[in-house]
Amino acid sequence: TCTTIIAALSDAWIEPAQQPIYIDLLNRHFRNFFFQYVDQEDGSLRLSDNERGLPENASMARVNFAVAHQLSLWCHYAGTLKEPFQCQKAQQLPSGSRFFSFSSGGKREQGLLVHRDEESGLAMQLPLVDGNSTESCAFLAYPHCSGIFEAPVQGYWPILVPELQIDGKLFTPSFYGKAIGAGIGSNREFQWHYEQPDLIDIEGHIHTGIASCKVQWNFQKTNVHAEFTYIPKKSLQLERFRYVVAIAMPHSQTMQDGIPQLDSAGGPWIKILQDDFLGDWQQPQDVSADQAMRTHSGKIHYLLAYIRMQPVSLQSGRNYRFSVALTPNVKVF
Repeated sequence: TCTTIIAALSDAWIEPAQQPIYIDLLNRHFRNFFFQYVDQEDGSLRLSDNERGLPENASMARVNFAVAHQLSLWCHYAGTLKEPFQCQKAQQLPSGSRFFSFSSGGKREQGLLVHRDEESGLAMQLPLVDGNSTESCAFLAYPHCSGIFEAPVQGYWPILVPELQIDGKLFTPSFYGKAIGAGIGSNREFQWHYEQPDLIDIEGHIHTGIASCKVQWNFQKTNVHAEFTYIPKKSLQLERFRYVVAIAMPHSQTMQDGIPQLDSAGGPWIKILQDDFLGDWQQPQDVSADQAMRTHSGKIHYLLAYIRMQPVSLQSGRNYRFSVALTPNVKVF
């Protein structure tokens, strides 16, 4: 993205009135990068440590090359500006939500939902995109938010989305949608919904003839509400139901001022509103010492799992709902 912006600025594809917005975006990006990932003592690049990690298939050589390439492009472009780091500041974006559609039509509509609360500084991104047959949390359709709603960079966990195990396969309502829509509710909350006519497994493969799923997310300030409705197309056996919440924090040493994070004094902020699968909360799992439980920005400290382990029969044509309210108490340092 930064490479595209720099190329657009260099070739004057962006209107002069809009240029401060993009230059400010680049300045913020590189400032954040230097403070987060460049050692302030020796200048070395540190993308992975005891608190944050990289995906298993990531190549440090490739990452280093990409970083060097972007920095060289930015330095070259900054050299053409009289005051590259003192340009007019972009106007702060107001609170609100917006969905960006990447593709529509057929069985596979994709896009990205963004939500921002100006008062708390909380910003979320909810991707509905192809996972490229990768068993990873990065492509799951939940509101990604650094330090608040996080997932480990390695391995797979059903973070903030229901996981159904049927015939040995694991299904989550991610990757693709159909009939995607958005609007404003009666309480001025932003509503975003989509359907999946057939279930999709965690590798992104569509399985016909099992069940359909309807998903709705509501956003209002820092409050998030999600409802998932499953309708079996035939009588079937649900072998397991699982829903996992990861309690994470920003990096303890590179956390910048103004970064929102969970306030531990805020009390419980997860509430199950309806559960037709009859699961139970398990004991919190302390994973702070597990190196596999690192995110791009910090460490996951606890996993909260809501599980039904016993098999249950689901009846054809009946609605099975699971809805949850997430009301994190957010503070900014």
